[in-house]
Amino acid sequence: VGCAFNYTLCRFFGVVDALPILEVHSQLNSNNPFARTLLYNEVPAFYRWDTAAKKFVNRRQGATVEGYASARRADVLGRVYTVLPQHGECYFVRLLLHTV
Repeated sequence: VGCAFNYTLCRFFGVVDALPILEVHSQLNSNNPFARTLLYNEVPAFYRWDTAAKKFVNRRQGATVEGYASARRADVLGRVYTVLPQHGECYFVRLLLHTV
């Protein structure tokens, strides 16, 4: 994030925890054509986070996605942080995560 950003407030709401993963998410998008079709909040259905390797890896179980042989969709829950609009920057970071 290249602007003034209130990390203390956003850490309280859990948004900052997602920032390092955002960098890896952009790498995933640059290397994988299927990942480019997904929003950030859709990624957990098709990829899992490998903590040791610090990268997203394809899911092994689930339904195969038509047109993408290596992609599988599983019914999983991802994290969605609740941030009120009154919290400004943190709210807009969360909003961007789910729409871009």
